Amino acid sequence: MYANDAPLPPFRGFRAWEYSDGVFSEVEVNLSMEHSLTLSLNGTPYITIACSGSDMREMAAGHLLTEGIISNPGDILSMTFDGDSMTLNVEIGRNDGMLECIRNNRRFPRESSSGGEVVRQPSGRTSIAARTVLPMMNEFLQHSPLHHLTHGVHSAALFTAEGKRLSFFDEIGRHNAIDKVLGHALLNGIDLSDKVAATTGRVASEIIIKFIRASVPIVVSRAVPTSLSLELAIRHGIVLVGRARESSFTVFNGKWALTP
Repeated sequence: MYANDAPLPPFRGFRAWEYSDGVFSEVEVNLSMEHSLTLSLNGTPYITIACSGSDMREMAAGHLLTEGIISNPGDILSMTFDGDSMTLNVEIGRNDGMLECIRNNRRFPRESSSGGEVVRQPSGRTSIAARTVLPMMNEFLQHSPLHHLTHGVHSAALFTAEGKRLSFFDEIGRHNAIDKVLGHALLNGIDLSDKVAATTGRVASEIIIKFIRASVPIVVSRAVPTSLSLELAIRHGIVLVGRARESSFTVFNGKWALTP
């Protein structure tokens, strides 16, 4: 059903010059690789994504899910990757109106950050122990060898409310890292309605909307939310935790979900 897309090298050493104590010295610096991937839907180019080149099917599935183009894995008929053109073609079985919108580069009608349209909301009120958040985030923030090598990637992960890590992905952009987590869950039948998503990036409105559409009830970040993302979290019942450090974190919404 899916393409067996072998990952491209995630980093490469580049020559640079370091200035220290009044002297330049030649050094080799590991930099994250950036590739331009064209995502094609039923043979029609849809969007070009700057990415690391790894876990492309998860990233594509998560992107299509959070853009409202698919809603379950059965909507994906096949995925085929062409390494020469850096194109991932996804065959989807959806209605003609949606495909016409895609062909004409128009957004399919769906919810927006300005409100007024219906979104899928998290079901139930999942709780997490406050004492679980800190070790969970400390493990998450130390998990990426690629970050330690390059300091050039964002990370995202999925945990149970008990702090067990279910998936972990790196990417050069925080949006793509989150898409990988959500796409992996979609493709592997993981119920997100009682899970916790972790991210290293700032939680802006387009990020929180991804979690709202995927029905993720709890989001924890090393960074902070924006004002609009906080408004959306409040409106849709998302537990939003930020500024997670070694010994502290800040609850921006959903204090009721943090048990002792």
